[in-house]
Amino acid sequence: MSRHRFLASVWVGLTTLLVILTTAFAQSAGSTQEGWLSVIWGDGQVGTRAHTVAYVLSLDNGENIYLDIHESVLAAGGGLTGLNGQRVQITANDLSLRGNNNKVAVSSIKLAPLPMIIPQGAGNRAVTGSQPWVTIMCEFPGNPEGEGTETLNYFEEMYNPDFPGMDHYWREQSFNKVDLLGSEAYGWFTLPHNQSFYIPNPGSNFDADLDALRADCVAAANATVNFAPFIGINMMFNGVLDCCAWGGGDFLTIDGVSKLWRLTWNPPWSWADITVVSHEIGHGFGLPHANNFDGDNSPYDTPWDVMSDTYSFCNLSIDPTYGCLGQHTNAGYKDFLGWFGNNRRLEVTGSTGEVNLDHAALADADDYQIIIVPIPNSSVFYAVEARQTTNSGYDKKLPGKAVIIWEMDASRQEDAWQVGAISDATSQSVSDGPDGAWLPGETFTDDVLSISVISETTDGFVVAVTLDASQLISNGGMESDSNNDKVPDGWNPKNFSGDKFKCDQPEKIVANNGSCAFAFKGGAGEKSGIGQTPVIPAFNDGDSLAVSLFVNASNPAVDAKVKMIVVYTDTSLVKEKVLLPFAVTSGYTELTNDVVLQSGDVSKIKFNIQNKSLAGKVYVDDVSVQWNEA
Repeated sequence: MSRHRFLASVWVGLTTLLVILTTAFAQSAGSTQEGWLSVIWGDGQVGTRAHTVAYVLSLDNGENIYLDIHESVLAAGGGLTGLNGQRVQITANDLSLRGNNNKVAVSSIKLAPLPMIIPQGAGNRAVTGSQPWVTIMCEFPGNPEGEGTETLNYFEEMYNPDFPGMDHYWREQSFNKVDLLGSEAYGWFTLPHNQSFYIPNPGSNFDADLDALRADCVAAANATVNFAPFIGINMMFNGVLDCCAWGGGDFLTIDGVSKLWRLTWNPPWSWADITVVSHEIGHGFGLPHANNFDGDNSPYDTPWDVMSDTYSFCNLSIDPTYGCLGQHTNAGYKDFLGWFGNNRRLEVTGSTGEVNLDHAALADADDYQIIIVPIPNSSVFYAVEARQTTNSGYDKKLPGKAVIIWEMDASRQEDAWQVGAISDATSQSVSDGPDGAWLPGETFTDDVLSISVISETTDGFVVAVTLDASQLISNGGMESDSNNDKVPDGWNPKNFSGDKFKCDQPEKIVANNGSCAFAFKGGAGEKSGIGQTPVIPAFNDGDSLAVSLFVNASNPAVDAKVKMIVVYTDTSLVKEKVLLPFAVTSGYTELTNDVVLQSGDVSKIKFNIQNKSLAGKVYVDDVSVQWNEA
């Protein structure tokens, strides 16, 4: 047997075995299932503000299960961007409901061990190098609602390497880290069914059969198109779909290639304004929406990002052939995709002094283009960028020139929220005073840091970041568990027995603030704890340490406490001890104490939370040791 034939036989055998094992697992486990998770975003036509997110679990036997995942469940499992494209295990209420466009309700989701066979593109976040797409033009028989058509040349030239083609656009977005060279277009191909077969309510609702549209469109083109060389498929239809154009990915095998395929579904109103195609390809690259802080549940609120409001200020950026053009995405998303070199990104660990920040669309910048500011005791961070309407062919669509600060939180459906933008008007405003555009003389401040705009330069701004070094506890908010081991980041476990990091569920809130807390299980023989040994700052004699935390312990059997010990370099000095015993509470209660340092020469601080409760859970959240100078 030849080596190639042997390898092919092994591949088939392994694949068959994996399918058998997966099926057996599903049958025995009942409510759990493993597969590859992909995300597809639905975006409504301008003026409708319709939007939705589809979560797709691709099983190893080729079946797709559409999932209904509450945002809190998603956050507890690692967040949308953390799980998209990953191998996951879900716990579902009733897996028998899958199929027929049904969504299976998911009660928990987590990363799963990788199998022997891993599809191409699985788990990859960075998008670099050549990214050739293929456009296939698929038409419904008859006269579909929302009918529109264009020539093959229109779609071929959409990938043009010159402005405003998609190749040119993504090159500029990525500082030439990405190109679309080799992209092609084919069609028209006639679908086997009329519009209503795939879309019960053309132009409305969220019920287009995306799987059938994709399968039939690809099948109609397959005799003409070799899909193997392409990373993604842009499907262009000659009639409206449901509410939306769609973009994202799916784990599929097409022309013998098994991988995470980047996919878009585009009705005529989408490909008539290329900004929408840019937005959907952004979803194909794994980017979620961006948003502001107005709380209206719409992700189309900020015109500073093509992944949000793609239509405001279109009058500044219209092409006679391809309509409204897209602006750049935010610097946080560019960094997520791996487009900033180390010399263009500054991740701060302390106060910075003044920093030159060039605007985030500038090619060949001389200075930093993104400042990453971690929020202490949290997995959330700020991405600080400069934006301006000059020196960029696509960002001429922006409201003006300003520093934009994005709060990046992977536990949300939209990671990036524009800081200071509490309404659509403040998202678009560029003026002195409170809005989402930060100008010289303005400072954003939260509990532990400040970001100040000092002055304007030709290509951006001068900014300064000031961090408060007085908080000694890391991840005191219990908001992050990056390796999903049920131990909150920054904390050391001791004798765990069912004790774990927990996050809010739709019907059960466990956190005091944020969405997560730490839960001691309690029970006979319980003697567990979590602790930290903080980094020692430059104390002075007479400085004080203020200890605080929130405790929720409703069971009368509670037996837990906080213990902090301060050890001095001078061993003749008596150690400082703080002891805070827990008592029965009705909901969260704050415990506090403080200690004044005899000497600034401290060699070690030990901070521990201990639990010996015979029964009942004890929840701990918002733990703090605050250093206050004398």
